[in-house]
Amino acid sequence: PDNPNPEGRVNRVVKGVIIYEYV
Repeated sequence: PDNPNPEGRVNRVVKGVIIYEYV
């Protein structure tokens, strides 16, 4: 699942790669 960060972003694991995107 998504893990919210204090910066207002979530880090998702996609195919073993952690990507950061703004929400």
